[in-house]
Amino acid sequence: MPGQEYSLVVENNSNVVNLEVERLKRDKKKYETALNRLEDLYLFGDLFGDEGISQKDYILRNVTFN
Repeated sequence: MPGQEYSLVVENNSNVVNLEVERLKRDKKKYETALNRLEDLYLFGDLFGDEGISQKDYILRNVTFN
């Protein structure tokens, strides 16, 4: 979680670096997933209403983000 710091006593500094890299990778994946969910909610939030996105906008979104 943001704002939390972890300390680990290790003999080798590379272990600390590896742990930090893994933590950053997990955070990146978490934020990418959240961003994708927010984009989908924004684009497709009103699936059953009259205000859904047009087919053209849907295709442009898929081409842009994929």
